[in-house]
Parts: sequence; structure tokens; C-alpha cells
Amino acid sequence: MKKVVVFGGSGFIGRHVVNSLVLRGYTVSVFTRNQEKAARLKLIGNLGQVQIIPGDLSNSLLVEKLLAECDVAVNLVGGMSPRRDVLRYLHVTVPGNIAKLAGQHGKMFVHFSAMGSDIAASSVYATSKLEGENTVKSVCKDAVILKPNLVFGDEDHFFSKFAKLARILPFLPIVEGDSLLQPVCVDEVAELTSSIIENQETGKTLEVCGPKTYSLRELMEFILQATARDKPVLALPTLLAKVMAFFCEFWLVSFLLKPLTGSSEPILTTDQLELLKCHITADCSVSGNVRVMTQSLEDVMPSCLEVYKKRQEDSCA
Repeated sequence: MKKVVVFGGSGFIGRHVVNSLVLRGYTVSVFTRNQEKAARLKLIGNLGQVQIIPGDLSNSLLVEKLLAECDVAVNLVGGMSPRRDVLRYLHVTVPGNIAKLAGQHGKMFVHFSAMGSDIAASSVYATSKLEGENTVKSVCKDAVILKPNLVFGDEDHFFSKFAKLARILPFLPIVEGDSLLQPVCVDEVAELTSSIIENQETGKTLEVCGPKTYSLRELMEFILQATARDKPVLALPTLLAKVMAFFCEFWLVSFLLKPLTGSSEPILTTDQLELLKCHITADCSVSGNVRVMTQSLEDVMPSCLEVYKKRQEDSCA
């Protein structure tokens, strides 16, 4: 039975990748600094098929030991921190270190980046992702780099967050509402990942997206429709959005908003405002580098957002 080590496997995409690998018969080690968050993954598959490895990414000896013992490594480590140094560490230093060790030990390496990393030049998040891709390629020529669009699914970080906000806000705010995205289902991203591993497809970079393109305004309207909330979508003036993003970057603000958003990450950052200026959609003229999945928002998300749907007993909707 082949063994896969997944870095960042306790996150939203990571959990689905782990589940997909287990269903294909792999033994999976999940490297995480949050053992409690990853604990539920041990319930997947047969007894002992998923192992939780607590540790810090700076522990190079432990990372190398795991890579020496596995057949495949998958890196899903990432974040939306407002701090430039944190983004570079997560998106450049960490994948570079793992890729270098994977190359030295002759292991297959799959690295997750983000679609749009090559076009959002004013975004530190995007440029750090692109630098990470280039670093990985330079030290591990056979690496596979997957660049998904906005990923949706049960307990995701976008639709669930705004569905929660729709419960309490009189409207849903947007910035750059005409910006286009091509969201992709997390289950299909996970299946693609495990298929690439099983078929030993190496040395490629793939953009991964869904079948439909939506504006940011249309995504907000979809959330309101799916949750039966009769509320408007209002565009924020750029200056107001920048002021809000500035304050949201403070840790205390994110901490206070966590009961509403379900995340300790900032609900909005100044860097995200830069990212939102770009249309992030597939260029189908380079079809060999693009994988368009089949499931749309309408196929998946209504049932996922059912828990946020307006009920008669809701008093603040």
C-alpha cells in the first residue's frame, strides 16, 4: 500500500484530498501543527490508514524523515495573512524546502498554488504564490503544480462565510463586483489530485476551474438566493473598502468576528482588494494546461448552504 504525506491536510481542501486518497487505498500521513483540528481525519478509512503527525514546518529533520518514508508528498500549506513575510514563508519558503527534499529523495511532489497568481501583479498573495511555483520548479523539475480557482463545497471559506454574514447584516457588501471567477468543486479538485498521483503524472502545471463563470455580484446573489434571504447586494466605495480592510487586518478585529465568520483570518485585507481587481478565469486556448471540471455551484452548494437558510423563527433576518 503506497504512502502519501499531506502537508496542510487538516484544511478545507486537504480534508477532501485525504479522503479521496484513502478511498483509493493509500495510507496517508497528515502533517499539521493543529492536532485537534486534524483529529477527525483519523475516522476516515480503516484503522490506522490515516495518521496524524503533529509538528512545525520549521522542523526540517522531521519533514525530511516523512519524505524519506513516503511515496508521494502533497503540499497544501497556505494562508491569507495580511503580512508579507508570513505569505512568503508559507507560499515560497515552505514549498521550496519540501520540494527540494522531495527531489533529493526521488519522491513525487504535488504542490497547490492558486489560479490567477500570474496575473494579479499588485497582490502580495498572488505574487508570493507565483514565486512559490517558480521555486518549486527550480528544485523539483518533476513536480506537479495545481492552481485551482475559488474552491467551493461544504464548510468552505467563501460561501459559508458570507452565508453566515447574511444572517445578521442587512445587506451583503461587495468590492469590484464585476470581477469574474470560475469556481470549482472541492470534491473534483480532490479527485483530480488523487488521480494524478495514481497515474504518476509528473512535471506539469494545471489550472483547475469549474464549468461556469460568475461575477462577484452574481456569487453574492447566489448565496442570498440559496439561503432564502431577501436582501440587497451593495457595492462599497473603494475608499470605504480600504478603510474597512485596514481595520480588519488587526488580530483583535478578526478574533471578535470569528463567531460570525467561523474563521480567525481577516474577513477582508488590503491585499485581497488588489486581487479582486482581476478576472480569474480559464484561458481555454491553452487547453492542455487547463482542467475544466463538471460540477457547478448550482449542483452542489444549495444543499451545503441549507443550514444557513432563513427559517420562520429567525428574528434578525
